[in-house]
Amino acid sequence: LDAASLRRHRPVGTTPPEASRQTETHSRRSRRLFASSRRRRRSQVPVRRARSSLGGVVSKTFGEWAKTVGQDQMKRLEVPLMLRMVDRSQMLDIRFDRQLLKLFAEIGYWERLTFEIPHYAAEVYARREELRVLRENVLLVVRDYNRIIS
Repeated sequence: LDAASLRRHRPVGTTPPEASRQTETHSRRSRRLFASSRRRRRSQVPVRRARSSLGGVVSKTFGEWAKTVGQDQMKRLEVPLMLRMVDRSQMLDIRFDRQLLKLFAEIGYWERLTFEIPHYAAEVYARREELRVLRENVLLVVRDYNRIIS
């Protein structure tokens, strides 16, 4: 047997110096990871509390918003979309309810947050694209009419 083979065949229960260094490094690394995971868990507690508290605020805000959304949203569409300007009687102006535009934006935000929209508001919201096209067409007519008159 030569010296190299003797080094390879160590008595049972002994480890080569490189292995003991690797084990030492591994144990230090695992202690560090364990400590960081404890810190992470401890730091997640305030995050969970903040999320639940924020969730409560959002739910409360949605409840208040749902109460303010009236059931008469479709009636807002029954007004004429064009009217004569008060200061210039020859000119036209568009009269699309700004509250409806605001309602469409708010419903979009609540849907992204996966809240269930009241049915009476959802009915109007389902027609938002149709109403957007109508509004754009009325704007074009008013603009062209006013250009011709002036």
